[in-house]
Amino acid sequence: MVADRITNIIISLMELFEAEIALWQENLFRLAFAVVLLLVGGLMLLIAAGFLLGAIYLILQIW
Repeated sequence: MVADRITNIIISLMELFEAEIALWQENLFRLAFAVVLLLVGGLMLLIAAGFLLGAIYLILQIW
């Protein structure tokens, strides 16, 4: 009887641990995806700023 309860507790803890690992892994994937999106967005902003500065430079050269 006590051994069955201990076995059930251990099995429950293992299932809980597996569920926690799955959630942690999913959150890690979401975090990595967010970081990649931020890096791509930052790169796009830098490219846009470069084009804007280049256009201003060309306008000032002509003017």
